Amino acid sequence: MHGNLKERYRDFLIDRFPMRCRECEKKKKRFSRMVKRVDNIYFFSMGFLNSTYRMPKLITFALPSQESESYYDREVQIELLKKKLKSARSILLEKGGVLGGTYIIECTSRLLPFPEYPLFSWKHHAHVHMVGVAPFIPRKHLVEFCECLFPIGLGRINYKVPKNSRAIASYISKYLVKDKNNSRTFGIMRKSTQTKP
Repeated sequence: MHGNLKERYRDFLIDRFPMRCRECEKKKKRFSRMVKRVDNIYFFSMGFLNSTYRMPKLITFALPSQESESYYDREVQIELLKKKLKSARSILLEKGGVLGGTYIIECTSRLLPFPEYPLFSWKHHAHVHMVGVAPFIPRKHLVEFCECLFPIGLGRINYKVPKNSRAIASYISKYLVKDKNNSRTFGIMRKSTQTKP
């Protein structure tokens, strides 16, 4: 291709398909993967004969917030939460019928006000954002379910029905790129991805 023609073709591509830096390209790919995972959960849920499972649920739970004089204690909180996840998944299945899904772990850390607290004191809040293949829970049983993780040292569950798959994918993916988090798939969704051709 002639030099001038090459330049014009390159400008044509740039106008229509923006050139991203490596970091932005990683974020885009992470978002695309999360959209596919959440869409898979939606389509999987819609295939249930039992209508109570036909809409995935957004499930959030956390460790109690921890005050610290070190920013890096947030890693300790994340590891502590990871150790409790196996028990948490078992309880969610037993108490709430959560069959599987995708989740990420996040830890928010904020500086506490001085002089009420020592200078550079932090408050860490390690928590899980989960999109689950889970049933509708009647209001009369909701409080009991939302408190089912108390015995293993976790807080009250926030249990919601998201409006659509794209909105929840956007919500979850911002945590993926925020701290370079990785999402995890578990339960029936893990089996479904393994059996795909």
